[in-house]
Amino acid sequence: TNSHIATGAEGMIDRDVESSTLATLVDQGIADRYLGRFANGRLEGWLEGYRPLAKEEFSDPQTSDAIAAQMANLHSSYVVPEYLQSHHDPSKPAMWTQLHAWMKQARGYDAFKTEHDTERAK
Repeated sequence: TNSHIATGAEGMIDRDVESSTLATLVDQGIADRYLGRFANGRLEGWLEGYRPLAKEEFSDPQTSDAIAAQMANLHSSYVVPEYLQSHHDPSKPAMWTQLHAWMKQARGYDAFKTEHDTERAK
């Protein structure tokens, strides 16, 4: 067990790889503008005329189909640059491997930012 308190995504997300990946998505015309990075985040361009989805909208079949189509487009058109290939193996999906690693890491903490989060993790 980690004897320290988890304070967020630090240590779970490689911000250098994340920023480099986003920059290549922009370069390949898949993502909108990448304006810069700061301590533990980034600033991206705003998509005019769009809004975040409400929780209920995710269960709408048309919305789910549209998201799936866009994700398929992203995964079929993104070319992983050579310098990122050690982080993104194009021959196998990494999402579940990453999620399981994060879960294992998160379960190793004694406490989280809030008492509520600490209780939820038990």
